[in-house]
Amino acid sequence: MLPSNPLLQLTPARARRTMERVRDRIWSEPVPLGVSWTGASREHVSWKAASGRKLRRIRQPFFWGGMFDQAWFKVEIPAEVRGGAWFMEWKEQGESTAYIGGVPYAGLDVAHHTCRIPARCREIWVEAFCMETGIWEGSARRGVTAEGCRFERAAARQRNDRAWKVFHDLDVLIRLLASEHAREPGLRTPFEATYNYNSPLEDVSPLYRRLSRHLDEACDAFDTGDLEAADIRLKKAYRDLAGSCESIRCRLSGHAHIDLVWLWPERAAEAKAVHTFATANRLMDDYPEFRFGYSQPASYRAVEKRCPSMMKMVRERIRQGTWEPVGASEVESDTQLACGEALARSLLIGQAYFKTLQGKPSPVMWLPDVFGYTGCLPQILKQTGVEYFFTTKLTWGSITPFPYSSFLWKGPDGSEILAHVAQGMGYNQSVTPEEVRSGARNYRQSDIHDEFLMPSGYGDGGGGPTPEMCERARRMADLAGTPATAWGRIDDFFSGLEKVRTRLPAYRGELYLQYHRGVHTTHGNLKDAFRAAERGLQCWEAAHCLAGKGAIDEQAWQRMVFAQFHDYIPGSSVREVYEEALPELEHLRRESVTRASNLVKGRSRSSCVFNPLPLPRIEPVVGVLRRIPPLCVMPVRELERVEAPAVHAASDRIGNGRVEARFDRKGRIRQLTVDGREIASAGPLADLVIYPDQPHAFDAWDMDRATLSLGAAVESPASATFESDKHEARVLFSRELTDQSRAVIRYEVRAGEPVLRITYHIEWKDPHTLLKATFPTRYNGEYTRYGAPFGSTLRSQQPGQPYNEAQWEVPGSRYAMVTDDGEREGLFVVTEAKYGWSCREGCLGLSLLRSAKLPVRSPEGTEPGGTGKTEYSDLGHHTIRLAIGRYDTSAPREELPAALADTCFTPVFPTIGKTMTCGFQGLENGDSLIPCWAKPENPGSWVLLLHETLGRRGKAKLLLEDGWQARAVDLSGHPVKGILRGHTISYTPYQVVSMEMKRDDKP
Repeated sequence: MLPSNPLLQLTPARARRTMERVRDRIWSEPVPLGVSWTGASREHVSWKAASGRKLRRIRQPFFWGGMFDQAWFKVEIPAEVRGGAWFMEWKEQGESTAYIGGVPYAGLDVAHHTCRIPARCREIWVEAFCMETGIWEGSARRGVTAEGCRFERAAARQRNDRAWKVFHDLDVLIRLLASEHAREPGLRTPFEATYNYNSPLEDVSPLYRRLSRHLDEACDAFDTGDLEAADIRLKKAYRDLAGSCESIRCRLSGHAHIDLVWLWPERAAEAKAVHTFATANRLMDDYPEFRFGYSQPASYRAVEKRCPSMMKMVRERIRQGTWEPVGASEVESDTQLACGEALARSLLIGQAYFKTLQGKPSPVMWLPDVFGYTGCLPQILKQTGVEYFFTTKLTWGSITPFPYSSFLWKGPDGSEILAHVAQGMGYNQSVTPEEVRSGARNYRQSDIHDEFLMPSGYGDGGGGPTPEMCERARRMADLAGTPATAWGRIDDFFSGLEKVRTRLPAYRGELYLQYHRGVHTTHGNLKDAFRAAERGLQCWEAAHCLAGKGAIDEQAWQRMVFAQFHDYIPGSSVREVYEEALPELEHLRRESVTRASNLVKGRSRSSCVFNPLPLPRIEPVVGVLRRIPPLCVMPVRELERVEAPAVHAASDRIGNGRVEARFDRKGRIRQLTVDGREIASAGPLADLVIYPDQPHAFDAWDMDRATLSLGAAVESPASATFESDKHEARVLFSRELTDQSRAVIRYEVRAGEPVLRITYHIEWKDPHTLLKATFPTRYNGEYTRYGAPFGSTLRSQQPGQPYNEAQWEVPGSRYAMVTDDGEREGLFVVTEAKYGWSCREGCLGLSLLRSAKLPVRSPEGTEPGGTGKTEYSDLGHHTIRLAIGRYDTSAPREELPAALADTCFTPVFPTIGKTMTCGFQGLENGDSLIPCWAKPENPGSWVLLLHETLGRRGKAKLLLEDGWQARAVDLSGHPVKGILRGHTISYTPYQVVSMEMKRDDKP
């Protein structure tokens, strides 16, 4: 007999084969179980309803359902397989939840295909859904086919717990050895090489040799003494490898990122939440050390609605401290497309729910998968009770890496949040030695803080963490070569990070994601409906303020902020999502405007107008140009008349005395003058440019850099018509954009306005194509200023630096302006509902449409009920509204872009009744401080929201009616000192200011 094997380079392949042999011993042969089912249903059916239906016996295997259908299965459990080590194995392509006694018991999917059978259990009901599941788990079985969802079998199997233990002992050591192998420069042959040359272990770490020897001797033990001997030898290995961990710790947080819409509609995500919650709850029974965090009150509400018994169990876990509600916002919102007030509402609604769920607001904003983070977010978070921020998405940047892991994120106003970016990992970690070692290496602040956070578990219906992950975590709690790894709470991680706060680096401004740049434009009609719904709610709330009513129905706001979800409003979901979304958003807009109109309508027959904005307006009313005060209902006869020069139009020109524009034969602006000052153009303004749009990946999300180098201006001639009346003049150009697509371009001026309005009526029929309107100018300063949800953002328009070059397409909240250095003058563009921009060396571009390929609902693209045709966004009719003008640093408040982005596209409403006001008469001075929203609170009180938009410091006088008083508050309604003295507001750059208005109780 030969001595012990000295050729340890042969160990990896041998250990892998031994582990496979052990794996084959874990499960007994399957015992088939009888299954009956209810049939498939398009609508949700509760367990109670399903249990009363007639069932049909099924033969296994079979196919069932269409995309997003639900079905209930009843599995009969014979006495001989109840309790002990018996498990039910559920092999089915979709996503399922096991119920016992009408209560969710465990999630079943491609990553969780078994659940323990309790003693005395006679039947298990399974709620199944025909849809994608376990997307991040990596299984090829996740999708469905044209025949439906494949149900393979239900069976009972016994688990050999010793084989289960030995398997995981071997698995972790082999994974650790593989990780070490990848770091050994002297090992030139692949890990687990099974033939030909194997590199000898000449220049390797001591850990590599020790791991190899332990594994080799564990294989010896298994070959000579079976599982018991292997178990004993592996215990020795773990004892020997204990006590020499890395100097940094890994805090695991159980995680299951659920997209509330994406490759499925909302109702399917509700089922995913029940399924995932059941899985996490079951793991807490089997692994007491396990901790799970979940965000999104919208999911908790859905589970409460669909399955109250599941939420009862969740509340008990929260009480125990093993389940951590975290996240702050109602949904994991896109932070760049919503207006500031709507973005703040997501936080306020979410925090109110977290208070009911756990007795306090969430201290952590949890946004792992959002496509960029607006610079005003730290300020909003601070004002809504949030101290900490977490994401992973910044690691997706394509050009320049984000420099920090833990840092102080400062908004442009100076607000400061403690932030953590999970570097070197995503949000679907599977708890392997390689992952935790990578997390340790990539933790940029490990010299300051000795712990990093790793969210772990399969999202989007993968059920979150698995028993296998929990087993690996146990073995890496004290294992040489890995960080000490343990489950823990997210808030405790940030509490530890807080202790080194003063030593952390700082980062100021927006967190721009150098990826997914197309989402600012994809699905233009959706973004238009989204913005219209925001305006509708603005009108409804203004009417409540005027009527002295309290808050409007919160359900309306819950649906509005649901639309902020980061695969909803960006346009990156499947067709079914938008078939439901567009009608709902339109209904929300219509209902809001109707409620507002009814509320301001009085019994008097006197003709009135309703201005829902806290900004004064000049508008034609009943044929006369009149000045309308802010936020009021006023009788027409009481409105001040305003004189303005006459408007005029011809086929090649248009004007109103302030704005004069001339057009070329292609319908482009060849000259634009505002208040006697000509715009410094460098070519035709409003030039339409078409780009082939073929992203290398992620069509709906991405806009590649090469795309913007391949544009061709539309060269077709245009036919012109013109028309005018007393207060409006229009020139219309009709032209072909491509062989298939056409446009009617309407230029319009209105009496007294400082802008040229542009409306595009487009019939768009070109897939994989981007359409931009470009505005070439000679305003070539260092920065372009873009609107943000609150305030604005400066970004370089100059080439050269990699970070600047990476910003070839950027978000802007409804306006942008390009200027020389100093921002004394320039060109601005305001839009009704467009958010994607580009700017280089004075040429400002606004993305109008992009017809991207839509995501498919299954990886094969041949799902049941599918058309089999490729589908694209934005094909069809579009009406796109914008306005352009001359930026002047001395312009009054009402003529600044941030104000015009509201007043140009929010009409005043005719009504009847009498004067209605609520105390606010306007502002004096401080023109860059823009009043943007009136929010009703309690009957008789409301909050005026203002934001500083140009980076200026100053004072503004609050003009109030007699009998009204104001006090400064934050977004949560808490008093704030130092802002208001008397009626004077002192503000700082980019500050969000809230003024609570109340009637003075004094006689």
